[in-house]
Amino acid sequence: MLLLVAGLALLVLAIAFVAGGEQRSRYQAEMDVRLRTLAVQRANILSRTLEDWRAQVRFLTLTPPASGLARAVTAGGFDTVENSTATLWRRRMEAIFSGFIQARPGVIRVSYLSLADGQVLASVDNDDGQLEAEERLKADLAAMGKVAGLEPGAIHVDDLDIVRGTPQVEVMARPVLRMASPVAGPGGVPFGVLVVTVDARGLLSDLAMDLNPIFRVYLTDAQENFLMHPDPTRSFGMTHDHPWRWQDEFRLVPAQEGRGSSKAYDSNNGRVHAVRQRVALDGTAGRQLTISTMVSDRVIAANADSVRFWVLGLGLPLTGLVALLLLLGHQARRRDRAIRSRDAWLVALIHSARDAIIGLDPNGHVSSWNEAATRLFGVDAAEAIGRTTLSLIVPPGLDIQEQDLLSRVSNGDSVVNMRTRRRGRDGRLLDVSITATPVRAGNLIVGSALVIRDITEQMAAEISLRGMTARLEQQVRERTMEIEALAAQRHAIMDGTGAAIIACDPSGTITLFNPAAEAVLGHSPHEMVGKATPAKFLDPAELAARAQAVTSEQGDRPLSTLDILTADAGAGQPDIREWTFIRRDGSRQPVLTAITAPANRDGATSCLIVAIPLHRPAPPPEPIVPAAFVPVAARNDGIPGIDMADAMNRVMGDRALLNSVLEQFVERFDGMGSALRRMIAAGDSLTAMRKLHEFRGAAGNVAAREAMELATQVEERLRDDPAQDQTAEIDRLDGMVTSLCAAIRATVPDTRTATGTAGAPLDLNTLRDALRARRMTAPDVVASMADGLTRRLGKSKFMELSRLVDSLRYDEALALLDAELTG
Repeated sequence: MLLLVAGLALLVLAIAFVAGGEQRSRYQAEMDVRLRTLAVQRANILSRTLEDWRAQVRFLTLTPPASGLARAVTAGGFDTVENSTATLWRRRMEAIFSGFIQARPGVIRVSYLSLADGQVLASVDNDDGQLEAEERLKADLAAMGKVAGLEPGAIHVDDLDIVRGTPQVEVMARPVLRMASPVAGPGGVPFGVLVVTVDARGLLSDLAMDLNPIFRVYLTDAQENFLMHPDPTRSFGMTHDHPWRWQDEFRLVPAQEGRGSSKAYDSNNGRVHAVRQRVALDGTAGRQLTISTMVSDRVIAANADSVRFWVLGLGLPLTGLVALLLLLGHQARRRDRAIRSRDAWLVALIHSARDAIIGLDPNGHVSSWNEAATRLFGVDAAEAIGRTTLSLIVPPGLDIQEQDLLSRVSNGDSVVNMRTRRRGRDGRLLDVSITATPVRAGNLIVGSALVIRDITEQMAAEISLRGMTARLEQQVRERTMEIEALAAQRHAIMDGTGAAIIACDPSGTITLFNPAAEAVLGHSPHEMVGKATPAKFLDPAELAARAQAVTSEQGDRPLSTLDILTADAGAGQPDIREWTFIRRDGSRQPVLTAITAPANRDGATSCLIVAIPLHRPAPPPEPIVPAAFVPVAARNDGIPGIDMADAMNRVMGDRALLNSVLEQFVERFDGMGSALRRMIAAGDSLTAMRKLHEFRGAAGNVAAREAMELATQVEERLRDDPAQDQTAEIDRLDGMVTSLCAAIRATVPDTRTATGTAGAPLDLNTLRDALRARRMTAPDVVASMADGLTRRLGKSKFMELSRLVDSLRYDEALALLDAELTG
């Protein structure tokens, strides 16, 4: 009996030992599969994240401001291709950087550096001053040095690193990831480097997310330094002089090599089983990160021991042998159910993913189809399984692309984030990103897995960003055209007027000295501007007498030349009086001056002197009002719709010049309403706005304020909404212009007919002199020679000449005249 009991006991012990070993083998195999799945899943997260950042960096390098700023800096500060300055390009680049940072919260800094000298051309930070500026620049320069030899378009992903805050800002050290890419300059030659610094804490959190407590995940760099460790003190130890590497904690057990997909390691906490998956940072050999998933051998041993104890507990009594066998069978069934449950968990994980996941067998037929794929393409799993992707989701014209994709995967290659289009059940085309990987069983490829992400919204956002950039550039071009037109008009008026115009800053130093002032005084602008004050050309005796009069009126105080000149002048009220100018040769020139004292935003008063030479001895320096400045409203030659007093003041009282300007106004804009209607009907709102802009300037020159204000309203409405109905406003403006032109014809005599200019001799020297001197009377000279010029040049060339002169483009008009007469 004892022998039987001993035999039964030995039998039970043998059964328990064998069952435990078998269970350990099974559970070890299961752990291998789960470790491999977990490693591949975390590696895919890391690969997708890196590829997504590479795509974002590549997109930034291809934005127009990147190449525009390169051209502007290379050309010395001005981009002749887009007619823009380096400052404008820098603002656009920083605006795009700011939008990029707002759209990607994990970005800490985006900078654009010059390869030539390491200068920061544009940068935007999102760290609230937590990093020293010197440290930021040092990190950017280090990243730039690593891509100096790369071609434009290549992306360098730097190793994960730790950054710390400034001493003034208490902030924990945080891991960062830097990506850099060369930017092509003119001729495709590398010009600069775009560096993007990303907070890597989100990436590391994704790698550790949804982790079963029995597993541990590690991340190491190419030198096996820990970048992510369950013990935070051992992560990034190399950055604070306490390096901690994989081999410092884990030692490979040689006898375990080749058993399953995992490897056994000994550590201070006992034996562990690990699967390691490498993820390349870029195409350079040896630059990779390693994802390691690990389970303790205690977990596997505990599972095997549980089986042993279970066999021993039920098998020791000889009478319980049958029950033991039954229980072993029951335990086997439970294990099968657990396996099926685990399989169901994996299936549920795939079906709950937000991305469409499609499994294919070796022949390319669908073997699995998750719910995200059903939502994306509108095809049920039951309908999809057994069919090919070519018949389900590939639109016409992309068959060859799909076949090439499946061929590469069947050969063992992986395709990551391939952007393409796929078709839904309803025929609509979707913008998608496809990641395709082979499914292996040992060394055999038993199928492939397609992960398809809908990027329609991302593509729309990129298109919207490009559209916003194009609209911004168009607005800049339009504003530049307006500024250039205003500047040309100002220069033409300043250079063409017969009155001497001299401006001084609040210190009394001359800042403006026009050609007429040069002609009156004999001094060049180079001698006067920024170097002299009005005391240089004023009669000292007159200046002293005027100072005494100002002192008697305003009290005894020190007076500068500027105080004496502007004593009776205000920003809107000129002081009109006669002075004697002392020319450069010492001769005296009596002049009639109108002096105003405009104030800037700080309240500092400057001075503007407008002087007309008087060809008579200067009377005593008492304020006088010449006949030319008698308000026009007091005469009987007013024109309805025009403030004649303002108009006469604009031409310094020269009525003949005003008549010439009014005649040009009638010739240019009579019938403008019909022209505007044709432009708008043809959809050419830009030309219509330019015509309105020209009219506004001309109406302002003749003081037709009401017409100018109405034209301004119509132009602004066209700019805001070109499709808006402007019929009523244009009809009103047309009636106003027609009435204004009729009033001008009724009031202003036709000087060309009155003086017989139709038959006036063709004096080309007079015309050339007027054009070279940029005189405001040049249009009158052209009109007086109309018949002779038409016979010499032909009607079309004469009309072109008149158009150039009317728009104050005198240099082009002179070139046209010389070319036609000498040709």
